[in-house]
Amino acid sequence: MDLSMPRGWATAALACLVTSAFAQQAPVADRPERTQETVQVSARAIAAYRLAPQEFYNYEQRYLLENGMVLSFHEKRRHYYVQYKDETPLEIFPLAEGVFMTAAGSRMEFKEEGDIIAISHLELLPYAGGPAIDPARVYVARR
Repeated sequence: MDLSMPRGWATAALACLVTSAFAQQAPVADRPERTQETVQVSARAIAAYRLAPQEFYNYEQRYLLENGMVLSFHEKRRHYYVQYKDETPLEIFPLAEGVFMTAAGSRMEFKEEGDIIAISHLELLPYAGGPAIDPARVYVARR
């Protein structure tokens, strides 16, 4: 039994399939116009502040906070760090004169040429084994 179709019949069947596929699409005039949506995202950028040479010198001290934590601050190659005990130093970024912030959001503000420091969001510092920290409190230290 020969299952092959005559040549003309195969061409007609193929043409019918192609025509029906195009017929299922709506005409161009009837298609809804595709619009491109735009989404705007606003983010507050942290303005970088560049310290003058020797400006960090006044802050390179150890500070005893009210909760008993002793934090030390130091500079290395124009990068600034805070450290608790023997933990890994954490980089802090200058925002303004005497104002620094960690990448996680802890804010340190030095006053009176570094004699006073106020730290908000101390709980965001990644120091294990330290004293309990109240997230709603601003911790202050005086040299």
